Amino acid sequence: MSASTASQDPTGEAVANLDKIREVLAAIDAAHSTYPACVSLTIPPGDSLYDIKQWLDEQITLAWKVPVRVHRLSAVGALTDAKQMLAVHKEIPENGLAVYCGELWDESRITIQFEPQRAIPGRNFHMDYKFNVDFLADMVAMDGMLVHQELNRLMDADDPSGQ
Repeated sequence: MSASTASQDPTGEAVANLDKIREVLAAIDAAHSTYPACVSLTIPPGDSLYDIKQWLDEQITLAWKVPVRVHRLSAVGALTDAKQMLAVHKEIPENGLAVYCGELWDESRITIQFEPQRAIPGRNFHMDYKFNVDFLADMVAMDGMLVHQELNRLMDADDPSGQ
């Protein structure tokens, strides 16, 4: 494949995007908290943003009932961050939305949101000591296999010798 063909090939851009998503997921997966306050939320396209915000309000109300003060404040903070991240959207993006918020063991806060390469098939919520990235990691692994198959097909098509 020539250099000019590679720069015009959207598959090359897809590989770069997948690599960035893999890096983000690896960093999120490695993060952990001393409190069960790591919010992992994936929202499928077409889901009601209003319903998600209302549901998060209910979760915040429940979190205020947690008896241990540091756990309560961490949980409320993470859920509030997730709700604030949704406030910048008028609707759920075309492929859905992945949101990760929480207070880590070193008391730093993480707030990440992104639209995956492929549509999220269903809503998933997890709140624990670690972020749950398994759902998206599986999607990215599948996308990676498809992108690499497409790259191989393109390279075979560009190879005039047929080898």
